[in-house]
Amino acid sequence: MANRKHVVLLNRGMVVWNKWRQENPGIQPDLSEAGLHGANLTLIDLREAKLSGSDLREATLDECQLSRADLSGSDLRKATLLLTNLSEADLRGANLSEADLTNTILTSANLTGADLTGTDLKTAQFCKTIMPDGSIDNRDCLRGYE
Repeated sequence: MANRKHVVLLNRGMVVWNKWRQENPGIQPDLSEAGLHGANLTLIDLREAKLSGSDLREATLDECQLSRADLSGSDLRKATLLLTNLSEADLRGANLSEADLTNTILTSANLTGADLTGTDLKTAQFCKTIMPDGSIDNRDCLRGYE
């Protein structure tokens, strides 16, 4: 269950939230099972946040910092995650159907059992990414070195 204080802070917007994160780097935000359907979370710092089981349908998570976040079992249907950092994120069992992951970083992300039906992954960056079937995608590990 989400920490009520964390949800209130998040609802106050990016400036308030990110300032709180800077002032409290040792706190792991708990937004698990939060109802964030359609929320605009652009530029929000959600590094290492607990978002498991959250309703993020149609949410805007553009340019978010979601590295090492727990998004397991979350509903991200039709969400936009343009230029979002999902490195080392736990997306096991997440529903990402019809989500837009244009230019999203998925380095070492775990997508085991995730639903990627209709998801735009054309320009997403993969390196050591665990795909829904358990295979490892390393297509971009050498990008920039070729």
